[in-house]
Amino acid sequence: MLKSIVGYGSIIDPIKPPTIGIKSSKKIMASNILYNVLWFLLLVFIAWPVSWFCAWWWVVLIAFEGIFPFIKDCTDFLEKIISWPRTVGSAMMRGDTQFPAPW
Repeated sequence: MLKSIVGYGSIIDPIKPPTIGIKSSKKIMASNILYNVLWFLLLVFIAWPVSWFCAWWWVVLIAFEGIFPFIKDCTDFLEKIISWPRTVGSAMMRGDTQFPAPW
């Protein structure tokens, strides 16, 4: 009974540890390793450089947002591009198969 309380087995069979969840998670990780590598390469070679470039423009334009209202749309779009590496990193950690778009 003590083993089932601390999580080693089930109430039905307290001696045998559960293995169903472990095997299925290993299969998912093995099938998504290609996407993890792909999103890592996207992060390093595309998302970070693009976001650094856009961050510079965002800093320059944010000062004029109060003067020219049309710049607000530009800075909002640049802010989405700047936060794109966070989206790519999350997709990499989850092993998503869908492209992590910045918008």
